[in-house]
Amino acid sequence: MCVVKCSELTSWTQQQTKEQTSAGAPWGSGAGDGCVPSEMLEDMDEDRTQQKRRNQTCRGFLCSFSLVFAFSSPFACWVTSAIVFLSKFDRCLEFNSFSSSTMFEATLPQGTILKRLIDAMKDIVSDANLDCAETGISLQAMDASHVSLVAVLLQPDLFSHYRCDSSKSLGVNFTSLSKIMKCASNDDKISIQADDDNEEVSFVFESQDKITDFDMKLLTIDAEHLGIPDTEYMATITMPSAEFMRICRDLAIIGETCTISAAKEGVRFSVQGDLGSGNITLRETSTSDAKQEEKVFIKIDSALELTFALTYLNMFTKATPLSPTVTLKMAPEVPLVVEYPIDNGGHIRYYLAPKIDEDE
Repeated sequence: MCVVKCSELTSWTQQQTKEQTSAGAPWGSGAGDGCVPSEMLEDMDEDRTQQKRRNQTCRGFLCSFSLVFAFSSPFACWVTSAIVFLSKFDRCLEFNSFSSSTMFEATLPQGTILKRLIDAMKDIVSDANLDCAETGISLQAMDASHVSLVAVLLQPDLFSHYRCDSSKSLGVNFTSLSKIMKCASNDDKISIQADDDNEEVSFVFESQDKITDFDMKLLTIDAEHLGIPDTEYMATITMPSAEFMRICRDLAIIGETCTISAAKEGVRFSVQGDLGSGNITLRETSTSDAKQEEKVFIKIDSALELTFALTYLNMFTKATPLSPTVTLKMAPEVPLVVEYPIDNGGHIRYYLAPKIDEDE
């Protein structure tokens, strides 16, 4: 890569200007004084004069139209509105530009997705930023004990309407947001709106015969975006999400920790507690007539065994209504990944650190 110092760049631009001037470029008078030619100035003056005449003609027409309408109508107050409009229109003609605040707008035709998403995170995340950009809405937050991490992505294809003029972070409290979402029905269309000049975010719940709107105050949350490194996982298990929820729920009756052992023969979920012990083994689906979302897929590159807290695994399973399948990814000495894909573009991923044996 070539690096040019500022002084060298300045001298280079000056040298280019001198070469253009000596070659008869239309930016100087031939003597290199940097003045605009008189012919060009005359053309510019003529353009300004014609533009001013067009503006005056347009303003005159609007003034005549407003006066005729005002005197022929009983609503004399319209004259004041017409004058205000003309003043604003005059500014538009002078500057040929319109200014508008940047906004964020998103509409979910199926509001139940957002309701289920909030329910899947509110027990883990207290306050977090919803990062809105042209590529979609993303979230990354850790729990209070820094044992688990939640990462969410909602792509624009998931929305019937999506507009994001500039990147914006919406700091929200998930307990408050969950209370607002309870006011929406599963069939409601949910719209989210926020602009740069407002410290609130608006939610609109719309059904066939009712429209409900709420404004929630935003929080200022100073949170750094954590870089999740790319990892080559030794074991990848895809199973029905309802089956994974049932396994975690049943094992939590006996103990507090779950050991996941992955081998080519299958995946075993084990638990030990005061009541005793238990094991649940899953094997890859061999029948071809089963539905895709009911099949179990197991890919094992190397056998491994890791232990995790069942309290967190059961909190992760609250995302079961979002997806018919769930994927578990494991590798030695790295967090477990529990991913629920969202149809039409998106996902929610949970990362859980493995428990370390005190004897080690």
